[in-house]
Amino acid sequence: MDAQRSLLEEAQRWIRLPEDASASDQAALAAWIRRSPQHLQAYLQMQALEAELEGLDSHAQIDLDKLLARSANNVVEIGTALPRRQQRQTRRWWPAAAIGAIAAVAIVATLLHQKVAAPLEYSTNTGEQRRIALADGSIIELNTQSHIRVSYTRSLRQVELLAGEALFNVKHNLARPFRVVVASQVIDDLATEFDVYLHPDAVTSLAVVTGRVQVSSPSSAVRLAAGEQLTLSSSGEPGRRDKVDTAAIASWRKHRIGFENTPIAAAAAEFNRYNQHKIQIIDAAKLDHKRYTATWDPYDLASFLDYLRGDPQLRVDSGADLTTVRAR
Repeated sequence: MDAQRSLLEEAQRWIRLPEDASASDQAALAAWIRRSPQHLQAYLQMQALEAELEGLDSHAQIDLDKLLARSANNVVEIGTALPRRQQRQTRRWWPAAAIGAIAAVAIVATLLHQKVAAPLEYSTNTGEQRRIALADGSIIELNTQSHIRVSYTRSLRQVELLAGEALFNVKHNLARPFRVVVASQVIDDLATEFDVYLHPDAVTSLAVVTGRVQVSSPSSAVRLAAGEQLTLSSSGEPGRRDKVDTAAIASWRKHRIGFENTPIAAAAAEFNRYNQHKIQIIDAAKLDHKRYTATWDPYDLASFLDYLRGDPQLRVDSGADLTTVRAR
């Protein structure tokens, strides 16, 4: 918990970087955010909290001393009470600090209770798919082996894609933006249905069915329209941008997965996401020339294995829970 508090305090300092900050300060901020997904998450959390608390007690009418005295049995002391004038000067600082100290001051917890809901987490097991209807009317469909965290405030709807793949059908609201955070990227909805896949190697694929999205990383921002897809590296930098058939996006909902010049190891990994019986490619480098362009039912593992057995260059050995594939 101390590490999390320290990270939030760092993020709090960074969000107060002035708009006219020097190039070196801006570069330092970008480097800090890029350091880990936890840094980006802390930065976005503090940014959202600042937005929520903007204008709170704008006329300094909350008597903190009285409130602290009334809740003395339910608070953890974090310092000496400030003079009234200093309370006015620091009114934008104390709520965030209290949150970082696990709601040490009871009044902050009370004021935020109705404004920041506890995050909700959803996940799927191997072979499982799940449809989640959110309170605002948005729909999230989770593919196999996927995990998301949903955090809603009055000014921001945020979903973290922690693993796997999800299709987002967003109920648009300009006053309450919808944001997806995945690795070091931030995807902002602009009236959209879109699919995001965080691959096991940390590469992210994004495809837009309808509307538009904006993808932001520490060093760039890209807008995508319907029928476009983008691949982002593990560091968050945009890579290939291609046209895509919108009907083929998220075809996994219809139990179809498409391969296009896909190496055998990557194809096996896809089938492994959907099935308890696993495929292991032995010495994959020797089989890198084995590439596939086809569409399969990911749950019909037997058909894929039969196809591999028909290749005279492959040796396919199946046990109870594992099939190994190697070059002959």
